[in-house]
Amino acid sequence: MGVGGHARTKLIPAIQANGQQLAAVVSSQPAKNFPDAAVFPRLEAAIAKLPRDTTFLIATPPALHFEQANLVLQNGFDLLLEKPAFVTRREAEQVVLICERQPVVLVEAFMHRYTRLYSELLAVWATSRDRARRIEITFLIPIMPAGTFRSGTQITSSGLFDIGCYPISLLADIGLGEANLAVSQVHFAGNPDKMRIGITGSAGEVAIAIDIGVGDAYANSVCLHLDDGEAICFAPFFYGRKADRSISTSRGGETRTRTFPDEDAFEVMLARPRDAWRRDQAGRSAQMIGVAGRLEELAREVLTASARVP
Repeated sequence: MGVGGHARTKLIPAIQANGQQLAAVVSSQPAKNFPDAAVFPRLEAAIAKLPRDTTFLIATPPALHFEQANLVLQNGFDLLLEKPAFVTRREAEQVVLICERQPVVLVEAFMHRYTRLYSELLAVWATSRDRARRIEITFLIPIMPAGTFRSGTQITSSGLFDIGCYPISLLADIGLGEANLAVSQVHFAGNPDKMRIGITGSAGEVAIAIDIGVGDAYANSVCLHLDDGEAICFAPFFYGRKADRSISTSRGGETRTRTFPDEDAFEVMLARPRDAWRRDQAGRSAQMIGVAGRLEELAREVLTASARVP
């Protein structure tokens, strides 16, 4: 459900590459656009007609997720939900309660978690955490996609949720989900096509700097700065397509870069067995609640900054 550019260019091709069956789509588009799948105009119709072993994949705007996820999960279907899963802590908590009452799967579809580069960062972090003094996370795009929900004026359509959910989720993944964070600057506040947001904070002795939104050039990296002056950067980090990734290590004016191929993370994510999702659902759900709550807090700060713009 939600057959926009993301679904057409990433999700559906991954389903097909895996040899999985695209059973149906929920869309107002003409049925001729989907010759190999049933087409339902409304989610309720799909829920009523599809077999119980169907997994739903929702890729609609974040503000719609709560109502749609409730409907799917309460009817006993598994659900992969595009990030960010929810825009408030309360929404996330209520949906997690549904999942605790019946044996359904709920996945927040952060594709970068299924890359080799992500695993490499986790390995470096495990051995270097006590030496880490700063984490810099940058995710900038040169232009917001036109004709999508991202052009909306509501905060839930902004880059804070669409892009900011990535670094916030990563902090949770590495055990820094409770870090003190605050919006430090907002450029072009209130303008969804240009807005750039700086977020800073700390977790113990580790300083955190996040730069997200629209910039002059594409940038997608996570850099760890250690106490001996060494910096280790991973790029492109929040990225799902099959492509080369790099790890650059700098110290004393010298930089060494190791480049390696990474598989299509959407394919890897969608091929993960159901029992694996069930085993780690409790931990993922707790993180999902935390991420939604933190985004909600930061959204209030961005709205305050936007209100000051004449």
